[in-house]
Amino acid sequence: MTVYKYEISFVDEFLIEMPRYAKLLHVDVQHGVPYVWAFVVPTEPMMKRRFRLAGTGHPLEIIGAHVGTFLTAGGDLVWHLFDYGEEGQA
Repeated sequence: MTVYKYEISFVDEFLIEMPRYAKLLHVDVQHGVPYVWAFVVPTEPMMKRRFRLAGTGHPLEIIGAHVGTFLTAGGDLVWHLFDYGEEGQA
């Protein structure tokens, strides 16, 4: 296993390609850019994984598994990342 990081898009819903069965570890900001870190087995097939990003107070129709919360704009904006799971091979 290896720990990889993946950049988070500032859109409501987005996909990230990562190896199948990736285990999400942490979400945070590094050098001003939000990332999610995951344990992966690099030889597994690549899968698209769906995420939902919501700011505090934003409505959520469906709630996935909470990955973590991170701050931007010097702590003025608070974001919550939810995992909706794998969608299939990339």
